[in-house]
Formats: sequence, structure tokens, C-alpha cells
Amino acid sequence: MSGKQIMSTMVMPLAFSTLHWCAAQIYMQLCAPPGIYGFVVSFFNVANPVCSYTLQVMDISKYFYTQSWIFIGITSFGACKHLYEKCAKSMQ
Repeated sequence: MSGKQIMSTMVMPLAFSTLHWCAAQIYMQLCAPPGIYGFVVSFFNVANPVCSYTLQVMDISKYFYTQSWIFIGITSFGACKHLYEKCAKSMQ
């Protein structure tokens, strides 16, 4: 893998983490603010479409964040295995 491929692969978890953080901030500001006021407001905002979609974005970004790390792990394992086999052949 070249450096450019590694950087583009590492952007995936960073992008999903950023998306998740932004959605959490939006949810906290619009749907469940802190304090007693937030408790009262959240009672009315539970079924609000903006709040529902923000929660969906958080759930989906969490899923893809996890999947991107699994992808990186499998790809790294495959690259290491390929390098090991290449080195083993050259030693013979």
C-alpha cells in the first residue's frame, strides 16, 4: 500500500467520527438541551423529525465508523501477510 492509499483509508473513520460528533452536538442543542428546561423540551421533541433523523445519523455513523476500522484491520492483515510471503520467497 502506498502512503496515499493509507491516508485515504484513514480518512474514513475520521469522517464518520466527525459526522457522529456533529450529529450529537446538533441533537444536544435542538432536541435535549441540558438542565430542567431540556428535560421539558425533550418531552415534546422525542417525535420531532429533526431529532429522529439526527439520532439515525448518529446510529449509522457509529455503524460505519466500526466497519471502517474492521476494514482497516483486515486490509492491514492482508498487506502484512503479502509482505511476509514476499520476504519469505526472497530468502529462499
